[in-house]
Amino acid sequence: MIAAARAMWHGAPMRRIAALLTGLLMAMPCLADAPSIIAAEARPGRMGWTIRVTLRHHDSGWDHFASGWSISLPDGETIATDDIPGPHVGQMEFAVVMKGVDVPAGTAYVLVRARCNLVGWSAEATRVDLRP
Repeated sequence: MIAAARAMWHGAPMRRIAALLTGLLMAMPCLADAPSIIAAEARPGRMGWTIRVTLRHHDSGWDHFASGWSISLPDGETIATDDIPGPHVGQMEFAVVMKGVDVPAGTAYVLVRARCNLVGWSAEATRVDLRP
């Protein structure tokens, strides 16, 4: 039994290395960070609301970058989304703006969330109060 285990362990080093590398590669998305929203504001306008958001993300290039963001109502209905056209390498924080966002009358706040091309949508939404 011990000889068989030893032969299996010493007889297939490439398989062990391949298994280890496969496990590490599968875990890589877990090591990536989702974008976070560090500031957000909303201003009313004649043609709808302007929502400005400052994101923080460690973009490394086209393989991993903050790729979009969304605005939702308190009930979870998404009312606007926008793609971020490319990586902001070297800029940990950057601002994005959506103008003319149509928010139903009487809505007290909206929720904003950011997306990363590798990790997906951030787990937490940020509340943005709407004050006329």
